[in-house]
Amino acid sequence: MGQLVPAVAMIGLALVIGATLVLRGPVGKALAQWIRGWSKTDEQWMAMKAAKHDFTERLLAQERNADRLAPPR
Repeated sequence: MGQLVPAVAMIGLALVIGATLVLRGPVGKALAQWIRGWSKTDEQWMAMKAAKHDFTERLLAQERNADRLAPPR
């Protein structure tokens, strides 16, 4: 059991260092921008929600094709 502890500690340290290097680079910046987009007060978020709502209204307002709703023959 005592021989396993240093190996686990080294693997943990390597994971922490690796994650730090990855998150400080472009991947981390993209991740931060993605998380920043979760804000509900953001103008883009509000525009996206409005566009989705308008699309649903237009979809529900369309007339149904009578042939599609007819029972099979």
